[in-house]
Formats: sequence, structure tokens, C-alpha cells
Amino acid sequence: MTSTTTASIATYHPATSTALVAAGAVAGPLFVIAGFAQLPFREGLDPTKHAFSFLLIGPDGWLQATVFVVVGLLFTASGIGLRSTIGGRSGVVAAVFAGLLGIGLVVAGLNAPQPSFGYPIGAPQGPPEVLTTASVLHGVGFGIGILGLVGLLVTLGVALRRKAPGAAVPAFVAAVLLPVVPMTSMQPLGTVFLYTVMTAAFAATAVALTAVRRTTGR
Repeated sequence: MTSTTTASIATYHPATSTALVAAGAVAGPLFVIAGFAQLPFREGLDPTKHAFSFLLIGPDGWLQATVFVVVGLLFTASGIGLRSTIGGRSGVVAAVFAGLLGIGLVVAGLNAPQPSFGYPIGAPQGPPEVLTTASVLHGVGFGIGILGLVGLLVTLGVALRRKAPGAAVPAFVAAVLLPVVPMTSMQPLGTVFLYTVMTAAFAATAVALTAVRRTTGR
């Protein structure tokens, strides 16, 4: 495969690479669907105040932890596929950002935040006074994941801007909105904004990764 310094879709790649890219395309929707599916079964969890991370708390937290880890591994696998599918430096950059997204999800999933904001029932109504190590690591994982997702969306948008502009534009829009999420987390309806932006970002990622597969001709 000829290396290029610009973001362009490669014309040849192993079939395995497109399968790995497909893994990333299903990862985001899987995370969103699995999270929303659990909400009705968690007493006291208010989606206007509590993000999916709160599903990690309690005896049933293993289920959401599994979701975090599996989705993280799927995104990491997609990075391996993007390395050869996109090709050149852009392929390397896409692989790095997909890997960061995957690592961030795994770290966040293996470290549950502590009870707070009234969940579980009986927990303090506000933020914890002192953060546990697990809570800190969860926040670090979240930050790494956001960085990886923003970078991946921008890289995919650049790579697709000519061959699939319909997939590139949502990627760019989501990349602009994502950094706003941490700044609004403590504001009224900040969690609703989080759900909205993250759902849109994962949808944009799925569309972009699907477009990468299609523009390769496989």
C-alpha cells in the first residue's frame, strides 16, 4: 500500500481490516443501547442527573463494566483495521485515537465512581467530599476516552471529506460538541446534554466507520 501524507482512503486493504473497522461501527451503538436498556431496572437512577457511569455502582455494576470493557476492546480493534484501511499517516493517527478511546473506556469501566448525587438510594445528594482512587481513575478514563473520540472523529472526517461528505460533516459537528460536555456536567440538564452529545457522537462514529468500509470498495 502506498503511503500518503494526506488523509485519503486507501484503495487496497485486507478483508480482515474491514472486519475490524466494522467492530468499531457497532461499538458506539452497543454502548448506548446497553446503557439505556439498564435504566428502567435501576431503582433511584434518574437519567436527568445520573450518567451511564452510575450503572457501574452496586452489585449489578459488573454488567455495565462488561459493556465498557467490550466496547473499549471493539474500538481498539477498529483502530488496528483503520491503520491499513485508511493507510498512510492518517491511518496511524486514526489507530492511535481509536486506541485512546478504547483504553479510556476500559479504564473507566474497571473503576466505578463512588455513590453520590442521590444514587444509589441513600447516597449523598451532592458530589462526594473526598474522591476515592477508583473515582479518580474513572474520571481519567473518561478524559482519555473523550480525547480519543474527538481525535478519531476529526481524523475520520478529514479522510472522508471528499468521498463521503455526508459522513464527514456529522463527525466534525460531534467533534466540536464533545469538549463542551465536561464544562456543562454540573449545570442544570448537563447530564441530558451529555446523553444527547454522546449518543450523537457514537452515531456519527458508526456512520463514519461504515463509510470508510464502503469507500474502500469492499
